[in-house]
Amino acid sequence: MRSFIVTIADFTIYLLTAAANAQPSRQQITVPTPRGPILVENFGNCENATCPAVVILSGSMGSRALVYDEIGRKFRAAGLNAYLVHVLSADDLDAIGTASNAQARITYYARRLPE
Repeated sequence: MRSFIVTIADFTIYLLTAAANAQPSRQQITVPTPRGPILVENFGNCENATCPAVVILSGSMGSRALVYDEIGRKFRAAGLNAYLVHVLSADDLDAIGTASNAQARITYYARRLPE
């Protein structure tokens, strides 16, 4: 049993190290808006002088999900500049994450983002 736990621990450390090394460096800018600053991350510019761009909005797991690094790499490899827009704040993500059900999340969104 002990060797199994050590193996799982080693594998976990390997995965965390690989994920850390695989993540592209995200360039961050803050865009001022009437509702407050919004963080926008760029996954790096494409190699051409001009490139089309794609804007990525987060899903239910928020912008912290590691899948966004993979999405950013794929768009960049396809010759696109990818921008991840953090419309929801950390407080928003906490409120949504602790909401008791879908209706509570909908009510929160309606109050927070009325437009």
